Amino acid sequence: AAAAAAELVLYVEERGAAVPDLVATVGMLEVPNGSINVVPGRCRFSLDVRATTNEVRDACARDIQERLGAICARRGLAYTLEESMRAAAAPCEIGRA
Repeated sequence: AAAAAAELVLYVEERGAAVPDLVATVGMLEVPNGSINVVPGRCRFSLDVRATTNEVRDACARDIQERLGAICARRGLAYTLEESMRAAAAPCEIGRA
């Protein structure tokens, strides 16, 4: 699961950088009960997508969710999503991402 999460983190970084006025980041990545000699079976991470328009933000979020589905299907993994917050789009200072 950790390798799948890492793959998604890279995609989030690429997708966020591809569009002006869009910021997409993974701010938290956790491997519950992680250990040196255990293959991680679960991961938990946060995703923050911000943009100057709802359309740009929502398109990015859809693309990320589609990529997550593809990564998990290819690796034989399942996932759940939990939206903790949604706010209207607003100007953001891209250089501070």
